[in-house]
Amino acid sequence: MTKRSLMTITYSIVSFYEKLLSEILLIVISVCLFITGLIVYENHVMVTTGYQKNFREYSPSRSFRFPELNGAIAWIRIDNTPIDYVVMQADNNSKYLNRQPDGSFALSGSIFLDYRNQSDFSDDYCLIYGHHMASQAMFGSLDRYYKESYFKKHRHGTLTLCDGTVFQMTAFSILKGRADNPIYYELPGISMTQRLNIIKRESHTYFAPDNHHILALSTCASQSSLDRTIVFMTLSRS
Repeated sequence: MTKRSLMTITYSIVSFYEKLLSEILLIVISVCLFITGLIVYENHVMVTTGYQKNFREYSPSRSFRFPELNGAIAWIRIDNTPIDYVVMQADNNSKYLNRQPDGSFALSGSIFLDYRNQSDFSDDYCLIYGHHMASQAMFGSLDRYYKESYFKKHRHGTLTLCDGTVFQMTAFSILKGRADNPIYYELPGISMTQRLNIIKRESHTYFAPDNHHILALSTCASQSSLDRTIVFMTLSRS
């Protein structure tokens, strides 16, 4: 075999393996992109529709069957808004940040009552948290209350407890506060008179509350600060 023939064969082998390696690399990159796209899509579905698909069937606005889930204590619904969710409670305020009511992972987390509140909402001041999702899921729609015309049209809703007790909810204030402000986020030791006076002073929109049994709905106002959007509602037993 001549030197020229040997070089030709060697070149052909090298070219073959280079082409094979390129094709394998292309396949690997394609698979990685597919998996990444699938993860992004699944997260999008989880954030925007997964929660509603899995749990909306329990809403009192449909054929109400309270979900038999550990930690489920109530159902909150604000008329003609996306807010229509089961309310959870744990012995801390971190469990449901990224868990759905059934315990599965979800970036959107769950709507949950502060662990320091009584689960029957008998406290004068109750505090419920929810993520601010760009899709308007969870408490992402609370921003709409900064527009007074929207506020006036969406003031009413219901809070249904697992024992069938129903509270009528009426929104009376929206404001932007900080997560380290004790007036909004410390439950004991602050008089309702003091709390309501500050809420009135700091409100973006305010109506005189019809009673002093207060429910605060809290969500992030931005991802990079302690700012929170809080909508305050009164509770009245039906």
